[in-house]
Amino acid sequence: SVATPANKKRFVLGEAFTAEGLTVRKFYNNGTEEILPYTSFALTSPDMTKLGTQDVILTSGEFSMAYQITIVEDNIVDMGTIGEITWTLDNSGTLTISGQGEIPNYIRTTNNAPWCTKANNKVITKVVVEDGITAIGNYAFYNHAKATTISVPESVKRVGIQFIRGTLIAEI
Repeated sequence: SVATPANKKRFVLGEAFTAEGLTVRKFYNNGTEEILPYTSFALTSPDMTKLGTQDVILTSGEFSMAYQITIVEDNIVDMGTIGEITWTLDNSGTLTISGQGEIPNYIRTTNNAPWCTKANNKVITKVVVEDGITAIGNYAFYNHAKATTISVPESVKRVGIQFIRGTLIAEI
């Protein structure tokens, strides 16, 4: 298992990969364990020309484990996934939600959407929900104080309560 994550898990498209800082906890059959630097392992090389999440495989003898990294375009400042849904926030303030399925319901005080961080709420100006999303949950875009526009495709059949509360969005 990972003892210490690498200094970097998110890379820009075309950037050189490094696992600097990564340490691995290796468990042995006799009940002991050892923490080893990534340099103790052979690592597969990720395709740094391909966007998305990739596994880097670390091997040493019979030991093998996967370590995930994410490769993004240079204008992406934050991103994540919720099941089959991917969200990205670019440096122009556009939050894009894509994939298949429903954006879940959120509770504004205890369970915010993953893109609803204090930092992101200050920069999101536009929300783009792409075709394939079928529902937008409660409070999904709550408190994006600078958001002025949202585009919602026909694939969305249901929107939750107060999903744009606290925004400047006047129409859908």
